Amino acid sequence: MNDRERWDTKYAGAFGSKRTEPNEYVVEWAAGLEGRGRALDLAAGTGRHALHLAQTGWESSAWDVSPVGLEILTVRARELGVEVATRAVDVLTESLDESELGFDLVICVLFLDRSLFNELHRFVAPGGHLIFSTATEDFSGDKPPSRFRLQRGELERGVPGFETVKSVEAGGMAGILARRSHRS
Repeated sequence: MNDRERWDTKYAGAFGSKRTEPNEYVVEWAAGLEGRGRALDLAAGTGRHALHLAQTGWESSAWDVSPVGLEILTVRARELGVEVATRAVDVLTESLDESELGFDLVICVLFLDRSLFNELHRFVAPGGHLIFSTATEDFSGDKPPSRFRLQRGELERGVPGFETVKSVEAGGMAGILARRSHRS
């Protein structure tokens, strides 16, 4: 079973009906950014962050490998009276045209693939921001598996192509607010 099929199956079941609040770092750090522009919730799932961003004035997009998760997001957006542009895409295997990128804010929560981690600067416009948060090796529970967890202090060292604005690591989670330099 490939990633798309696996996530479609999860979202079609009870996992898809679970409503969770947006990550605390996303709420706090996005609120502190000046202006509102184009925002991308990358690996959005059912779009809790894309919905939050749309509700707070961002032109919100959500990309995920699962069309089922994105359909749930579309229904929720309609219920909330907001617009979120969705795209079913596997950013790890599908080519992306540079013209599709250049967001003012990119959110990536609970998704870690180190090959993408090194390419996140491509998604963000120069001067734009990245909010990245995921589990660390100290996270309690069996999910995500250890290969999808950060090592202690890994995120504090920064994200390639970005200048760190804020960084936090506590309770098995790490988060970073970073600004893409105009040079990268």
